[in-house]
Amino acid sequence: MIPIEQLKESSFYQLVLQEGERKGEKRGEKKGERRGEIKGAAESLTMMVAKRFPNLNVSAEIKRIQNAALLQQLCVELLDMPSADVLKKRLSEILSKNKRTSAAERKKKTRSQ
Repeated sequence: MIPIEQLKESSFYQLVLQEGERKGEKRGEKKGERRGEIKGAAESLTMMVAKRFPNLNVSAEIKRIQNAALLQQLCVELLDMPSADVLKKRLSEILSKNKRTSAAERKKKTRSQ
């Protein structure tokens, strides 16, 4: 059996370690990009809502949406929304759907473990 210190010094071990680090960096970059996209879309939507409906504060609801494409779609939808009530209803629908989806994902994950 090879002693662990000797194994750690081997070129094969170093190669495997570097490959793992590269994969971890890529995952981290993707995660960071995703968070940045979500944050940017949420900020844009929040500013657009403030401009269109100055007395409406839905920033907390917008921050709870963790899907950049959906936030961008809301920016487009906002242009045709006739009232703040329509926006509040749409946000409520999205958040309740997200809640159900998250619960189902947690249940599925629990079953697979």
